[in-house]
Amino acid sequence: MRAEVEYSCGHKEYKKIDCKLKELEGKLKWYKESVICPECKKKAELARTKEVEMLYREYKEKYCDCRTKENSYNKENKTIIVYVPYDYKVKEPREMEKKRIPYGEYKFMQFQYIQVKDSYDPVTKTIEVYVK
Repeated sequence: MRAEVEYSCGHKEYKKIDCKLKELEGKLKWYKESVICPECKKKAELARTKEVEMLYREYKEKYCDCRTKENSYNKENKTIIVYVPYDYKVKEPREMEKKRIPYGEYKFMQFQYIQVKDSYDPVTKTIEVYVK
């Protein structure tokens, strides 16, 4: 059912709430006391970050769990603007586990690995990767 929800920050919006009618009052109270609206949550997260322009490859290798600025990718110099939290600890590839896996596994699970440059072995059809 749809109901007008008031968030703890004071903003209101109509929202679909999955609950029984007798539970609705408790849910609405919970939103008003405990939940901030999505827009205020986003602003609060961005206040704890700094905008950093970096190569897209660096973003994918070291900062892939950070938010990016909408439409900030620059095709000419292959950079993107990333919101990096002030307390963010970058995991350098040398701190990650290094192993050799079948190339097919790498292609299927690419998001879990960082490829070591020029490490493909055509004889064994394996590739050396860092595990994220």
